Amino acid sequence: MVYAAAGIPEYIAYSTATSPEGPWIYKGNIMERAPHLAFTNHAGIIDFKGNSYIFYHDQDLSKGQGFKRSVSVEQFSYNADGSIPLLIPTKEGVKQSVSSLNPFKKVEAETIAWSEGLKTASDGKTGVFVTKIDNGDYIKVRSVDFGKGAKKFEASVASESTGGQIEIRLDSIDGELLGVCEVKNTGGLQNWAVQSCRVKKTMGVHDLCFVFKGGDGQLFNFDWWQFK
Repeated sequence: MVYAAAGIPEYIAYSTATSPEGPWIYKGNIMERAPHLAFTNHAGIIDFKGNSYIFYHDQDLSKGQGFKRSVSVEQFSYNADGSIPLLIPTKEGVKQSVSSLNPFKKVEAETIAWSEGLKTASDGKTGVFVTKIDNGDYIKVRSVDFGKGAKKFEASVASESTGGQIEIRLDSIDGELLGVCEVKNTGGLQNWAVQSCRVKKTMGVHDLCFVFKGGDGQLFNFDWWQFK
C-alpha cells in the first residue's frame, strides 16, 4: 500500500501485508519531502510490459501552489528482496517510451505526455475530451511512429467561437512546423466536426506537439486526432 504520510507537506511511504485487511507492516518512505513534491501527495504503482512505474503529484507547473497538483511518473526497479528503493523525482519523468504510438489510428486527444493550460472533461455521448483550450496551450505526445510518412492530419473538434488553429510541430513546441489545422466554428462546444489539413511528409519516430493558437477565451474542444 502506497500512501501520503506524516502530515503536510507529505512524503510518500509504503506498507505491506499478506491480506487487504492487514496487519500492515510499515516499510519506510519512497519519496522524501522536497520543494517539488505537492503540498498533499497521493501515489500509485503499476507494472506494465515488464517495467514498474510510480505515479505521484508535484507542484512544478503551479510554481509552488501545492493544492494545484500535476501528475508525474518515474520508472524504477524493485530491490532484490522485493522492497522499494528511495526514488528521486525528476522533471524528465520516463526517458524512454515502452512502445511507439501509431498515429494512423484514431488517437484520443487526452493521450498526453505533457500539457499546459488545458483540461479534460467527459460526457455520456463523446466520452473524455480536451477542453478549456486557450491561446498558447499545448499537448505533447511521446514517440509517435510515422513509419514511411504521413501527408494529412484530421481532428475531431467543436467550437462556438471563431475557433482557432492547431499547429502541428515535431519534437517540441517550437520545433519544425508540419502543418496548421484551421478550426472553424462548428455551432457549439458539443457539435463535433472533423477538420483537416495537409502536412509536410514526415517519417520515423518523433515526439509530437499540438500548439493551440487563437484569440481570447476558450477556443474549442478537441476529441481525437489521426494522420493519413
